[in-house]
Amino acid sequence: MANRFLARLWLLVGVVALIGVLLVPAGSAISGSQKWAIVLCNFSNQTAQPNPLAYYQQMFQGTGSSNLDFVDYWRDNSYGNLDVSATTVTGWHTIGETRDQWAAKSRLNKRIDCGNQAEADGFSFAGYYGFVTIFPEVKATLSATAGAGDTTISVTTAAAYNYYPTVPFIINVSDNAGSDNETMNVTAISGSTFTVTRGVGGTTAVAHPAGENVGVPGDIFGAGPGGFTLGGTGYTLASAVLPSDVNLTGAAHETGHGFSYNHSRKLSTSTTDYADCYDIMSAYDTCSVAGDYGLSNLGSVSAAAGPGITGIYLDKQGWLDPSRIFDLDNSACNQTTMDLVALNQNGISGKFVARIPASIVINTPGSTTTTSDKYWLEYREATGWDAGVPPGVILHLHGADNYAYWVDSATSDGRLVSGEEFADAAQKTYVAVNGTDTVAHKAKITIGGCKLNATATYTGATTGDFNDVVNLSGDLKVTGSGAPVPNKTLTLTLGTQSCVGTTDANGLASCAFTITQHPGAYTAAASFGGSSVYNPASGSAPFTVTKEETRLRYTGATTSHYHDVFTVSATLDDPVDSLPIGGKPVTFTLGSGDTCTATTDSAGVATCTITPTQVPAAYSLAITFGPDTDYADASASASFAVTREETTVTYSGPTVVLAGSGGATLSATLVEDGANDSDGDGGAVAPFPSGQTITFSLGSQTCSGLTNPGGVASCTIASVAGSTLGSKTVETSFAGDSYYLGSSDSDSVLVFAFPSRGAFVIGDGSAATAAATTTVNWWSHSWWELNSLSGGGTPPSFKGFAGAVTTLPATSPAALCGTTFRTAPGNSPPPTNDVPSFMGVLVAGAVTKTGSNLTGPWSKIVVVQTDAGYDPSPGHPGTGKIVATFCG
Repeated sequence: MANRFLARLWLLVGVVALIGVLLVPAGSAISGSQKWAIVLCNFSNQTAQPNPLAYYQQMFQGTGSSNLDFVDYWRDNSYGNLDVSATTVTGWHTIGETRDQWAAKSRLNKRIDCGNQAEADGFSFAGYYGFVTIFPEVKATLSATAGAGDTTISVTTAAAYNYYPTVPFIINVSDNAGSDNETMNVTAISGSTFTVTRGVGGTTAVAHPAGENVGVPGDIFGAGPGGFTLGGTGYTLASAVLPSDVNLTGAAHETGHGFSYNHSRKLSTSTTDYADCYDIMSAYDTCSVAGDYGLSNLGSVSAAAGPGITGIYLDKQGWLDPSRIFDLDNSACNQTTMDLVALNQNGISGKFVARIPASIVINTPGSTTTTSDKYWLEYREATGWDAGVPPGVILHLHGADNYAYWVDSATSDGRLVSGEEFADAAQKTYVAVNGTDTVAHKAKITIGGCKLNATATYTGATTGDFNDVVNLSGDLKVTGSGAPVPNKTLTLTLGTQSCVGTTDANGLASCAFTITQHPGAYTAAASFGGSSVYNPASGSAPFTVTKEETRLRYTGATTSHYHDVFTVSATLDDPVDSLPIGGKPVTFTLGSGDTCTATTDSAGVATCTITPTQVPAAYSLAITFGPDTDYADASASASFAVTREETTVTYSGPTVVLAGSGGATLSATLVEDGANDSDGDGGAVAPFPSGQTITFSLGSQTCSGLTNPGGVASCTIASVAGSTLGSKTVETSFAGDSYYLGSSDSDSVLVFAFPSRGAFVIGDGSAATAAATTTVNWWSHSWWELNSLSGGGTPPSFKGFAGAVTTLPATSPAALCGTTFRTAPGNSPPPTNDVPSFMGVLVAGAVTKTGSNLTGPWSKIVVVQTDAGYDPSPGHPGTGKIVATFCG
């Protein structure tokens, strides 16, 4: 309910402001026991009690609850100099006037009528300092939403507050926080419906939800001691008028007028009263805390009232001990650091107020002015009666008119907190807040008659590695006192690099950056550029930049075959923070000379490839970096195994071999990897160095040869055994050596022979069309009919045997292939009695008869697997199937 009453009282103050505030006599200092009479008065047409007597007894007398009350407020805020504990609540009295009759009277007569009624009911004001008259209010709530354009509103009125004035009259509508206040003029009432004119008195018509407060402004004011005749007796009494739902803030404010206090003012609006968040005499400001003494929670007050009283007004009554005031002589450049005790902490020793001479002309109401004599500085905390104020060091000006003016323009929110400052060079006033301590309830400030001196000291690191993050720091302290200077920017430099930091509560600032300057000697410094109240300051220290530490970690392969390319890689970084170092050359050396160099990337990784050229064995792989201008050298090593390379040997010699003494030259090719590649790197190049021994085996016959630079090896079996003809196997093998693994190959060859003399012939046309299953005729009396020749017809006298061949091949592979043959017709000379099982047969393109000679050219030799049944007589044909080609 506190906010509701605060909003309500704000509205009431607004009404008072329109009709003026009674001037308060200056009077003399007030202290000791000063009791008040609290007189509660009803109207003749409203006899119900809006609040029970206990409500006011709790507020003004402190009965029924241990919560803070009227007595506590004045005792605490006067530092025990003022005692209102004998205050009496008289009870409810009914005056012989209606609400309308009362409202039409002057404020003086309102008080006198209530006082007279109390005297008539047997109460005497003798011995009282003042009296407060309290009258019922009219209040209700909206029972339905009121739109911004509605001209009627529906209200629900509490039974004890249903005596409305005669129309027209003013009402105020607001939410509990007072944030949508609107004044309306009621022109007619019908039951619970009011006809209204919206947005009067300078307010704006806005929408209001159901449940918002509706009130008829009463009257509220206070005045210092004056003469009254009550019940025929003359008295000198301070006085106040309050509404029945008054809270402790309102009661303290109006009785403050009774104690001869003026309103306080805010400097930016100095021509009007109120708006000082830090003084009870501006109560109802948004900074105030209204103690809730509402009917619904009588006896359980949850909030103190407030705020307290500014130092200027405390001093007015003599309540502020002069020993707790510090006066600065600003006629010269004096500078002092001191603690200000929170103004509401009387139990803590120390200064409450600092004052600085200042002659400032201030505009006041009525187009007049006053002149200040001093700035007043005080520290206010959000505790006790100041629970609702924003904490900080507050500046006021004391006017010659005895008003206190809050210097709300000192900062954006009118208070100085730790690190904030205020300068008025024209008045030789410089103020800085060095810190606040809510436990000790103190604020440390430095004040001076000219700009303040501070000392900057470099306190950070004095050495650092290149490319490492370095933490620079410095502190800023008030010169002489050593008080911290918080919330200021320090520029921290190292050589040509800099960064900025903000001083903390201890005056320390820090920042960091990565050193990019070459190793060497430098200067580190902390610099403060000054402010509106501080002179510039700087301090320095020597600084050494050293080479950055480095670390190499090998991450590449640890084994490879001889002659196989492998990838080496390593990471170069800072061993302290593992940050990578890019753009640097790293060299890899395997054994005694296989090497490569690569530049690290942004991740600090260097990668390149090496082909091992050294005899397979275990080696050390060395990794090195440096020397370098900015970075220390680094090295690493890894064990590396070079193993023998895979090989593939492939037989490349003749696959059709002629038996006999002419010899067969066998050959093969040896390559690295090839078909036997086991690591998937591919390739098929000749071994290096060459000279590997390749062994060939044909049956029981062998020979060996050495590879040439192309990887080819060959050797000759001088006489291929012809004891058995047909399919044989050639085994080709490489046993391996220091560089290479062994390999072998196995291939089929066909061994054949010629007849013991001469040779048999088939036509080239028949040979060309013969399939694997085709039977060819190489001897027959019908040879000329059974063979097709590209050169045309054949003499019938040719039976297929060439008795004399110009030259037959004697070696494998054939040294030549294609000569001529000559023979006699028929079986003269007769062929051999038998033929080889696999026999070389000439392929001829033509047979010509010249005289008694038959001749023809041949260009190819095929191998025919002969059939059984051959006989030298042409009547016993020689047949078979072509199984291979030897040459041509």
